[in-house]
Amino acid sequence: MEGSIFWSTGATGDGLNPYTQSQIFQWLRRTILSDNYASEGPLRGYNGELAVTAGTGKVTVATGAAYVYGIPYENEAAVDVSIPTPAANTRIDRIVLRANWTAQTVRITRIAGTEGAGAPAIMQTPGSTYDVKLAQVSITTGGVITVTDERVFAHFATAIRTENLDDAAVTTAKIADGAVTAAKVAADVATQAELDAEAAARAGVQTNLNNHTAAATGVHGVGASTVESVAGAQNKVDTHNAATAYVHGVGSSTVESATGAQEKVDMHAANANAHHVQNSASVARQTAELTLTTSCQDVPGCSLSLAAGTWLVVGVLNVNAIGAGDDSQWASGALVVGASVQDGISTWKLKDGTGGTCTQVWTVTLGTATTVKLQAYKSGGTGTSRISYPHSSITALRVS
Repeated sequence: MEGSIFWSTGATGDGLNPYTQSQIFQWLRRTILSDNYASEGPLRGYNGELAVTAGTGKVTVATGAAYVYGIPYENEAAVDVSIPTPAANTRIDRIVLRANWTAQTVRITRIAGTEGAGAPAIMQTPGSTYDVKLAQVSITTGGVITVTDERVFAHFATAIRTENLDDAAVTTAKIADGAVTAAKVAADVATQAELDAEAAARAGVQTNLNNHTAAATGVHGVGASTVESVAGAQNKVDTHNAATAYVHGVGSSTVESATGAQEKVDMHAANANAHHVQNSASVARQTAELTLTTSCQDVPGCSLSLAAGTWLVVGVLNVNAIGAGDDSQWASGALVVGASVQDGISTWKLKDGTGGTCTQVWTVTLGTATTVKLQAYKSGGTGTSRISYPHSSITALRVS
């Protein structure tokens, strides 16, 4: 039978007879939810969305709105629901929106669970009692409350146009498996078949590379060419290492033996007259003050390491007499070759406040590389005479 509603009643047509409450709820349910989604209810984005939060001995249901089997509902202020503490075991309750046709109300309702059991069942009998779930509430014997959200927001029973979708509203997680078919893919987007063909082509290239790696003959299109085996290549290296003549195409050339080559290296390393330079010289300067005592002391920095040969060594000591206690004493310098003090010692007579330079020359013949150095001392006295930095030095000139 056909029919329509919301005409002026008492007139003609479908407005001839008053429409009923049941007709209004049915129209709202079909228009807003459809029978497929009748158990859904809360409206997303409206006030507090009827969210349930835990408190002490209670839960609180936020503001919001919903459809309960087509019946419009709104909560304009947060509602507290008392949650009794169980005596022996944890209990799970449910918080629902309950439509009661007898009372003609929709109200927030606690469905009490059983201690130690699961969540209690809801009632969904249209025309009598119909529940829409908001949350499960678990409470321990210690009064600890845990809320599990059970809201399922209303899905409106209507077609959605493209312009009704917000930017980035459709995410990967929202797309069901197999929902995007080939017919829905743009022409310039790769299909699965194209991806499979690309994968097969890549596999063919890899096969060719593997075949090339394993090839022993006919390499790079040269029919008679042969890949050298590892053993054959090593044999050629060994033959080259053992060669003593005809090296690199020079018919009469000879390979230097390892012993002969090492001998030449050693001779070069021992040659003090590098690259045919007849004479060579070395200089070392004093690096710190030296206060004289009656014992021989090294002059800081005045030391040279000389190669085998004959050397002309010049020692220069800059003496500074300090203190009357050193008057008439002698400052002396000496050359030490290895551990041996050389003959010929330079001296300077000390007088407080005076100073000067004394120089001594030695000729030294060395059979092997040896260290030579300057030392200094005084004959006695209580002054603090010194060899002054940085004016003292040792110089060695090779003469043969």
